[in-house]
Amino acid sequence: MKKTFVLLIMSLFLIAGCSSAEQDSTTQDQPKKVQLFKEQTEALEKAKGVEKMLQMGADRNQKIIEEQTR
Repeated sequence: MKKTFVLLIMSLFLIAGCSSAEQDSTTQDQPKKVQLFKEQTEALEKAKGVEKMLQMGADRNQKIIEEQTR
């Protein structure tokens, strides 16, 4: 009876310990996810800027070609 009681108490502590550690790790992962999302957003904005510069260059080249063919 005493061994069963001790096993039961130890199991409860183990379960309680695991569940709180799991909650702590999820809260620690959230800032990393937010930071990752921020980095991806910044990279996307930078790519949009590069795309705009390339488009402006292509438009300028097209304009030069049209002027030369007239």
